Amino acid sequence: MEYTDDWHGTDYFETTRGMDKSFGYNQYSRPQDYITADEVRGIVAKVRPQKGRLLLNVGPEKDGTIPPYQEQILKDLAEKQP
Repeated sequence: MEYTDDWHGTDYFETTRGMDKSFGYNQYSRPQDYITADEVRGIVAKVRPQKGRLLLNVGPEKDGTIPPYQEQILKDLAEKQP
């Protein structure tokens, strides 16, 4: 289901998704290549009722730090929604 939402199974499953169009850190990713917190919430809203869970891949830089764009997505996800 990575990068698509076409799933109609009956068993529990896990889907993985990178924060951008690659899996892991990509030094060439641009801000517009990253998924938004709302898009992540949308994926969770689709997979959870179907017995699914989302594994969101965070790709740290070579020194182990989380790139700013990825960090912001995580912070946005942590904010309480109405």
